[in-house]
Amino acid sequence: MQGNSAGKFPKNGVQASIRSAGRMFAFLLLAMTLIAITNNFTFSAIQENRHNKLIDRLKSISDKNAAIAWDRIEAGKLPMVLCNHENQHLGWLSQIDARGYAGTIKILIGLNENHTITGLTILDHRETPGIGDIIEEEKSPWLQNFVHLGPKDATIAPWQVKTRGGKIDAISGATITTTAVTHAIHGALTALPWSNTKTGSSLCKS
Repeated sequence: MQGNSAGKFPKNGVQASIRSAGRMFAFLLLAMTLIAITNNFTFSAIQENRHNKLIDRLKSISDKNAAIAWDRIEAGKLPMVLCNHENQHLGWLSQIDARGYAGTIKILIGLNENHTITGLTILDHRETPGIGDIIEEEKSPWLQNFVHLGPKDATIAPWQVKTRGGKIDAISGATITTTAVTHAIHGALTALPWSNTKTGSSLCKS
């Protein structure tokens, strides 16, 4: 009897171990599935939040009186043509880059259908805190100097900050930064690299 019991015990022990391992594997699989679902939901929520924030920034520099079809906008794609639901052309939004004191300054620019600037906002920069970062609209209204300017204004010489003989207000201690941004905006008005030969509603139907 003792010999038979001894012979069955290891077999039962192996079966119990297999069942235990199976339960553990199932638990891990369930946990990994839940984590994947949670991460996917979180990533989607983050992406949606970023999209909404960018749309808010785009709205802030666009023509406030224009009935822009924002539900048609893919915020990650620049440059973009602004249209209404009747396919009428209302303007453009694009990014321009300036070579600042500490690196590239990324600027979002809004134009109406006549290429007049409706607004500007700084997307990213590495300028010195407390000096060059004064170009941020949250810290100073300096960018408002360029709102309502258009291609005709870009031909007025010289497009320089006042400390260098021009007509644009400079920011004390940030001459390099403000000069770089001024030149980038001037270049945008004269070259308009994101627009094409199409005009009016044809842009919104393509």
